[in-house]
Amino acid sequence: MSDLFFTSDLFRFGSTLLGIVISSWVIISGLKERTRGKIFEVITMVTFGIGGFASIASFITHFFFSDMVAISIGWPPGNPFQKEVAGANLAVGLLGFLGFWRRDFWLPYVIAKTAFLWIAGITHVVDLVQHQNLATGNAGLTLYMDFIWPLVYILLLWLTTRYGKPSPQGLEYRTPQL
Repeated sequence: MSDLFFTSDLFRFGSTLLGIVISSWVIISGLKERTRGKIFEVITMVTFGIGGFASIASFITHFFFSDMVAISIGWPPGNPFQKEVAGANLAVGLLGFLGFWRRDFWLPYVIAKTAFLWIAGITHVVDLVQHQNLATGNAGLTLYMDFIWPLVYILLLWLTTRYGKPSPQGLEYRTPQL
C-alpha cells in the first residue's frame, strides 16, 4: 500500500468513522444509565469531538502544506486562500473539539460546520461543472462528505434534543453526564 493511501480521503474519513464507532462503543458499554437519550448524547459528543479534531488536522494541512492540498483539489498552488481555509478549519475545529466537554458548543459547531462544508461543497460542484475539475480533492469522496456530514450532525443534534434530558433554560453550559 502506498503512502498516498494514508493521505487519501478514504483513509481520512474511514479513520474518523472508525474512531467514532469505537469510542462510542467503549463509552456506551460503561454507562450506568443506558437510555436512548444517553446513547445519542454519547454518540453526538464523540462525533462532534472527533469531527472537531479532524477540522484541526485540516487546519494543519491547509496551513502548513498549502501547495500539496491545492494541487490535490486541482487548484493552483501558492494561492493565499489556503491560509483563510485553514483559519476557518481551526475555528470550526475548536468548537467541535470542545464539544467533548461542553454541550453548549454543539449548536454553534453544527451551524459553523454546516455553513462551511455546504459552501465548500457548492464551490466544488461549481468547479466541477464549470472547469471539469475531476481532481480527487474536488470531485472525490470529499465532495460527497461536504453534504453528508452536516446532515449527520443535524440529525445527531436533533436526536439528542428529542430523546435526551433538556438542559435547564435552553443552551446553558451542561457537561454530558456519562
